[in-house]
Amino acid sequence: MIDVEAIRQQIRSAAQAAGRSEEDITLLGASKYADVNQVYQAYQQGLTCFGENRSEGLLSKKDKLPDDISWHFIGQLQTNKVKYIIDNVELIHSLDRLSLANELQKRAVAKQTSVNALVEIRMDDREARGGVLPEDAMSFLEQCASFDRISIRGLMCVAPLGCTQKQTEDCFAKMRNLFDKLSHACPDNAEMHILSMGMSHDFPLAIKHGATLVRVGSALFLNK
Repeated sequence: MIDVEAIRQQIRSAAQAAGRSEEDITLLGASKYADVNQVYQAYQQGLTCFGENRSEGLLSKKDKLPDDISWHFIGQLQTNKVKYIIDNVELIHSLDRLSLANELQKRAVAKQTSVNALVEIRMDDREARGGVLPEDAMSFLEQCASFDRISIRGLMCVAPLGCTQKQTEDCFAKMRNLFDKLSHACPDNAEMHILSMGMSHDFPLAIKHGATLVRVGSALFLNK
């Protein structure tokens, strides 16, 4: 059974423990494993922000669900998929390389639109997943400054797999420090407004360390 309020209560508790306001934290339903009916149930309970990992899943659900849903792309984005989502999402969470920025710019120009994106940070250089290393983040922002159709709204990270709770907390604390540091030195087309970190198993820790957006999938749709 979909229970959005149960997740919101956990967000509320984590925010209160951290001396923060629940209103400062956006809940995103990571709907990769949810069907259209499950997403609609969550929508009926007041959730209007959802994220998909694949362009096919996003487009098939978007066409069947209410227009006031805010769709985000939260997976690794291949350049050949950009054309399908460029004008179908409000935020891309995984800008992680210059070739992707080039493609986003090109497709945004062709569609006469613009794109909001988060820079994905890879906190562990042993991880195989994409992402910009923390020490390269400022340089990457400066490289992206030439793309007038891309607005960078903040950062995203996924805690490395197999972490202990302390390692996860350390990861989130380092992300918050990087976020704060970059807040004072962003190029004109970038701002540190959104810190997207934390998923079903660790979002209370992410909130403790300043997350403004948490991506909850299995805890919401699979009750895990």
